[in-house]
Amino acid sequence: MADFLIPETALNAYVLVPPGCGETLQASTNWATLTDMLDRQLSDGDYTECNYWIESPKGTVIELQIVDYPWGYVSAGCSLAGFEIKSNKNQTVAGYRFCTPEVAGWVFRSHTNRLPVMTYSSYLYTLITSVFKYRYGTSFPFPIEQGLVEQDT
Repeated sequence: MADFLIPETALNAYVLVPPGCGETLQASTNWATLTDMLDRQLSDGDYTECNYWIESPKGTVIELQIVDYPWGYVSAGCSLAGFEIKSNKNQTVAGYRFCTPEVAGWVFRSHTNRLPVMTYSSYLYTLITSVFKYRYGTSFPFPIEQGLVEQDT
């Protein structure tokens, strides 16, 4: 590593982006849809994965609803394929991991204005589609539509 100072303008120009396929999405107060499609090829290695960072203005939280996950290759720890939602306070640890269609309708809330969502698959030549809805707010009414809500305690 070099031992020199980086000008302040260079530090401000650096933007952290999620690795792999995926993108940073800007949430609004209206529901938006995220449709993720994975199709692992031999050139992808052991897994193909997409990383999404859903962001909102400071002082807001993000609500994410699982709309559709139509297949179920259920395995211990969802090790073969699935998705992970990092709505927990510490986003450096594993989030909630799912690989079954029964979670459609579940809702999660972030603790901050960024919500990482990762999808992954180890299945070759198998199209896997996940559909989510997301929005932001400063507070959400209880009870919500249905499902699990991760909330500040």
